[in-house]
Amino acid sequence: MDKDLVKSLNNTEIKRAPEFDNTICPDTPVKAYKVESKKSICKIWNSSNDQGFDLGKACKEVINKILSDSNTTEGTFNMNFNEIWFEITEK
Repeated sequence: MDKDLVKSLNNTEIKRAPEFDNTICPDTPVKAYKVESKKSICKIWNSSNDQGFDLGKACKEVINKILSDSNTTEGTFNMNFNEIWFEITEK
């Protein structure tokens, strides 16, 4: 588990990541966001549509997933009828 990434997620240090908009979900237009640490990057997006979502709540959900399983590298959760996805990769 990347503790610095968890700290960045907790501080909601989330930024728009247009460089991932067309690569994360090739068949569906999305607006991607990212949270970074020195070692990792967490990409977060709404796979249901390209509408916005509560970024702070999304970061908290990702933290919960990481804390429940330190080997978590991807996952989904529902937020206001939207399916939010995340992916954690090393830089």
